Amino acid sequence: MSLFHVLLVFLLCCLELSRGFLPRVQYRKMASSGFAMREEVACFAQLRRNDRGRTDRPKREKGPPMNQDISADPLRVVLAKAGEADEQLGVLSRSDALDKAAEAGLDLVMISAKADPPVVKIVDYGKFKYAEEKKKKEQAKKSKQSEMKELKMSYKIDVHDYDVRLKNAVKFLDQGSRVRFVVQFRGRENMFHDLGRDLLKKFAEDLVTVGTAEGGPKQEGNRLTMIVSPKTGIKKQA
Repeated sequence: MSLFHVLLVFLLCCLELSRGFLPRVQYRKMASSGFAMREEVACFAQLRRNDRGRTDRPKREKGPPMNQDISADPLRVVLAKAGEADEQLGVLSRSDALDKAAEAGLDLVMISAKADPPVVKIVDYGKFKYAEEKKKKEQAKKSKQSEMKELKMSYKIDVHDYDVRLKNAVKFLDQGSRVRFVVQFRGRENMFHDLGRDLLKKFAEDLVTVGTAEGGPKQEGNRLTMIVSPKTGIKKQA
């Protein structure tokens, strides 16, 4: 008896039971014989999943359209050359572009879908993907270097707090970030700007191996500031 017939019999039994025509004892016997709803529904759901096809089939990684996935026509075609400038092949039909890629044993990859006509490149997709990922990392690195971290303090900072801020400054500089030191003055404390300048100069001296002060301390209202940028040639940490 197929699964469909088993389910049909079970549903009919449930219907009869709800109407009072089937003794509950008989229903319990049928349930104990393998007609329990939970088990059958789970089995049926598994069959439905199997009918949809294999679930372990590898999926194509997300990326730009390439080869037969490209539907635009015509296309502006660029041929990548190792160690040389890319060669402009001009505007070609989709079929001609695919033929050119096949002749070169390379892939046809969409570069700019919004251009008119769309721009594609004949290139080894593996190398193209590696170059794109490298470019993204470089951009992220430059973005990281442009970040500004700020460390605030009083001119009366004690030794422990000074060491904590110095350690944080070293960490930020090693990560490629610039650091802004801020010494805040309140009320009568504005009489001691000289002590604040001495404090900032001490930070610059203690950070000389990992950073370079962008000029000396500057007064901005009731506070003194100094910016230290990462020293070139220092290996950046992740």
